Amino acid sequence: MKKMLQLSFRKAGLLTVTGSLGVGLLLPAETILAQSDSVPAAVYEQGKLQAAAGSEGSASQAGKNGLNQELQTQVKITKDEVIARLRELFPALNKAEVVRAELGTASDSFPPEPGPIWSVKWEVKDGNSTSGFSSRVDAGSGDILSASIPGGRYSETEEPYYPGTITRQEAAEKAAAFIKKAVPSVQASELVPADEELYRYQQPLFGPVLYSFTYYKKVNGIQTDNESLTVQVDGNGAIISLHNNFTSSSFYPSAKPAITKEQAAGKYKEDADVDLRYTLLRKTGGKEEWILAYSPIGAYKVLDAQTGQYIQQEPSNGAGQMNYTAIPEAFHTFKPLAGGKLSALEAAALVETLGAIKEDKKLMQKAETDQWQGQKREVWNLGWGNEQSGGMNLITAVVDAKTGQILEVRSGRFPFDSTYTLPRTITVDSARDKALKLFGATVPQAQEWKLIDGKSISPDTENTDKNKPFTFTFQKFYRNIPVGNQTKTVTLAGDGSFYSMESSYEWVDDEVLNKLKPASVSREEAVRKLDQATGVELGYSVIGGYYTNSYYVPKEAKLVYRQTYAKNGDRDHVVDASTGKLRAHAFFEKLPPQPSEAVDLTGHWAEKELSTLVKHGVLIPDENGKLSPDADITYGDWLNMFVRGVNPTREYYKENTGEDVLFADVKKDSPYYYAVNTLIDMKRLKADDQALLGVDTPLLREYLAKILIQQLRYDKLAGLLDSSAAQLASDDAAWVTHKSEAYLAMELGLMEKTDGKFRPRDRVSKAEAAVVFMRLVSIQGKLDQPVGY
Repeated sequence: MKKMLQLSFRKAGLLTVTGSLGVGLLLPAETILAQSDSVPAAVYEQGKLQAAAGSEGSASQAGKNGLNQELQTQVKITKDEVIARLRELFPALNKAEVVRAELGTASDSFPPEPGPIWSVKWEVKDGNSTSGFSSRVDAGSGDILSASIPGGRYSETEEPYYPGTITRQEAAEKAAAFIKKAVPSVQASELVPADEELYRYQQPLFGPVLYSFTYYKKVNGIQTDNESLTVQVDGNGAIISLHNNFTSSSFYPSAKPAITKEQAAGKYKEDADVDLRYTLLRKTGGKEEWILAYSPIGAYKVLDAQTGQYIQQEPSNGAGQMNYTAIPEAFHTFKPLAGGKLSALEAAALVETLGAIKEDKKLMQKAETDQWQGQKREVWNLGWGNEQSGGMNLITAVVDAKTGQILEVRSGRFPFDSTYTLPRTITVDSARDKALKLFGATVPQAQEWKLIDGKSISPDTENTDKNKPFTFTFQKFYRNIPVGNQTKTVTLAGDGSFYSMESSYEWVDDEVLNKLKPASVSREEAVRKLDQATGVELGYSVIGGYYTNSYYVPKEAKLVYRQTYAKNGDRDHVVDASTGKLRAHAFFEKLPPQPSEAVDLTGHWAEKELSTLVKHGVLIPDENGKLSPDADITYGDWLNMFVRGVNPTREYYKENTGEDVLFADVKKDSPYYYAVNTLIDMKRLKADDQALLGVDTPLLREYLAKILIQQLRYDKLAGLLDSSAAQLASDDAAWVTHKSEAYLAMELGLMEKTDGKFRPRDRVSKAEAAVVFMRLVSIQGKLDQPVGY
């Protein structure tokens, strides 16, 4: 089956036979590495050494750890002082042992951060179980960079269930006082609390009480980008974690610009342009919508406030007007397999035909899956390596098992690998020709793709990049319009040999695009609408700190101007080409306002319980503010209550991503779909699209007792109990079908009799459900297992 594809490669001039099959192209895995700092820190082990034992002076330790002279002078705190400081701030660490303490320019992050950092690895033993965690401390200032203390049995106190022993306001005061001690280099006046309406965390009633506080930082009166400090305080008032990625204020330049705000606005207006493309809009919870839109070209550019020139932080498809090259028809040589399915070895042989796998690499991993990048597609996931690598630095590939299309080939080597930065021995034009042939030989319907001119992304000339690999990016088109970020990147080494082929997909079916309305707004009108909606703000931008191709871009801060949108300060909007409306490219929906007390609860016998459930988002008043506390509820209503007790905000942020039909009476348009889908995820229910769950059935007291015992996971225990009518001790015991469940529910204090009767067939009102629900909340911590997990 692989012969047809090999023939395609041979026609493309990519297949040579010299004893074994090989291909003369080599691409870099750089495309992905430039977008992510996930390269293992082990690459920089030479900059890290085990800290010397004992309590030697900081300078002595720094010298032993191989830090350069400049960094040695910055180390002001010893290993023993770091450990003592962490134990003072987090008393729970007194139960933990130090496994190791390292001093270096980075702990577990890559690329390395400036300045020396202590990394302390902790371990807590409890019987035969062990828990490990780590902390990071700035070796110069003593600022805590990160520390998390495991809860549960490692905590100094019992886990705090509702209502906890402190309020949110008291927790906020404790967090502020803790930051002052843990991060002494930051002044209280520099901290800016995060927008609680945007990031407000609704405390669930099930589970330990936990308060979280996030702060941003101002330097010279300007809020910095992408820097935050988060502190978590439990319901007993204990600090359980701090994460701080603030950069020293001295890292930032003066806040005095050389060009005015008006001059910056004028330049943005003069250079404004848009690009028509199919665009994916993302909303909270993974919700997505495709539209035909005008996107601002250079939307991610910032203007240097000192020079008035744009700063291109890293290669971007939005840096300027795109120029494209069609793939010559003669290169459209891909032929899909006809019938049958590739085995793992056959799929591997196709990848090896490209020449990406060297002789020292053997097939070490193979796995068949039924999806790839959101598509239902049978693919082989393959990995090559050698025994010496221990499974690290694998060359990986994804191959369509039915068509034989090679979807991706990624190299596990780093972008500064010498094999990646081979000197260029062929011209850019020759490399481009090789990439075009390779693309046509491996991608079906190549006429729907075009090569983006390299200068549209970043200059790539023989004069400036003699040791830089050749990188070529291809854009998907539909009806001659670019489709979002559906791109494939082919990279060749300097000698033209194959290195990698990678995809950056926002996959969409052509049928979705076919249904979109055509453009009715002109390019000029779109530019005008964007200009009217934007303003300019002064700020700081941190650039660099990443690898691109064969070199590292140092991290630095600049004073810049940015465009913002008056609506919410976002910097990423497009114009809907069919309606002319301004749309946010990515929209983070705020939580609904905190619910107030319902208007019909005053004086009600269950006012306290009902009000608590309204406050915590478990019960939601109608549009008139009424709760109707005496109305009967259904089984589905109780499931909604239970799931909101576990997570009252998740339904606002999570798209219904389960099957269309969970049960015969629970489809995606059901008001109970989210709750049922969540309970299936929690293994509390098992989906059956042929069975009725009974969500619309009125909830009876006997059935509520059964549900409670199931939710407490005591249903097996109930099955072992003697369920005689006498043991139930109820005047109407003969009418109770589930006697053991009713007995347990009463013994646990969740339900009770009235005038000696259990009343099994009575319907449950919202008020009665609220009382039982709060009793369920109150027994947390008194059982052998959590209630809400």
